[in-house]
Amino acid sequence: MSIRNVGVAALLLVVSVGVAPRGCAGDPNDPRTWGKKLKNLRDQKEALDRIANFDVEKARIVVPELVELYKDTKKPEHLERWPLSGRAHQAPHDRGPRVQRG
Repeated sequence: MSIRNVGVAALLLVVSVGVAPRGCAGDPNDPRTWGKKLKNLRDQKEALDRIANFDVEKARIVVPELVELYKDTKKPEHLERWPLSGRAHQAPHDRGPRVQRG
């Protein structure tokens, strides 16, 4: 192999290794993939939509990321995405009327 071919091969290896991590965005069926995208304004809406569509038990893993997002933005609509109960699409204050006793 000539020196030129070795140089080209080395360059291709470096470029392919440098590009590979960016091309792999994670598993779209894993809530953690979308939890990581919550801080990126470009991906935030899609990430919130995807998290809201996961099964509640599967999505609970991203609750800390959702809490951080709410702390940063103070937007109540981010609370609506909390996968804490079977009614994940409603904010805690939208659970229905309270009954006064006594």
